[in-house]
Amino acid sequence: MIITDQCGDRAFPVICPKCGSLNTELQSTGRKTGMVVGGVVGAVITAGVSGAKAGAATGAVIATVVARHPSASTMGAIVGALIGFVWGARLGHAVGAVIDEKVLGLYRCHACGEEFRV
Repeated sequence: MIITDQCGDRAFPVICPKCGSLNTELQSTGRKTGMVVGGVVGAVITAGVSGAKAGAATGAVIATVVARHPSASTMGAIVGALIGFVWGARLGHAVGAVIDEKVLGLYRCHACGEEFRV
């Protein structure tokens, strides 16, 4: 893993303090947590507030025009919730990446398994 200094003009490798290996990686705890939390919150907000209503309305219109099937509004609500989940997960992943890099800063060595901060 190569990181830059505070000014961003020099790059230097992150070396494991235990074994000296360059085979290190920034842990993704914040990214994973952000994706899950963001996805759930996005789905709940979208499904509960506007997405499900809009999806249900769209599904109802499609049902009356094309299929004449009452479950189309339910499918519209589900699609709205899925879209909210995806966008929430993407946003949570981005926020989690910043938390990983700026706050947690926890690295793991692939050679010896050591976890350390820089």
